[in-house]
Amino acid sequence: MACILIVEDDAGFQPGWLQHLEPRGHEIVMVATAEEALEVATEKTFDLAVIDLILPGMDGAELIRQLRKDEATCGITIVAFTCMLRQMGLGFDARDRVWLPADEVLDKTEGIEAVAIKIEALLMGSSLRGKMNRGPEANRDDLAKE
Repeated sequence: MACILIVEDDAGFQPGWLQHLEPRGHEIVMVATAEEALEVATEKTFDLAVIDLILPGMDGAELIRQLRKDEATCGITIVAFTCMLRQMGLGFDARDRVWLPADEVLDKTEGIEAVAIKIEALLMGSSLRGKMNRGPEANRDDLAKE
């Protein structure tokens, strides 16, 4: 299915990602820092990244900005994952994409199972967008293979 990068320093969340995403057939690569994420993102191609915003060293928002600037990683679907939204009563809209260019921002308080379901929907959406962007000939070729 998909190759997913999880950038999460909280050891309490790490097993949940594996429990909810691996059985769905996804390959999960888990790292604890932004610096590790940048290194691994140059070695492997990811379909989606879930990035905690509060990380040791470089924060998640800066990591997302760096991934968006790099031609090799700018196309990854990025989910910012944080507990700050509900705790601080914050929302997230188009104006926020300047400082946080994520495709989606999800709240940790929703729980990993609920977030995993939203990730599945994002993956399906990005797969459809990819097929639409390749043109009708490529889509016919895909159908012929099925």
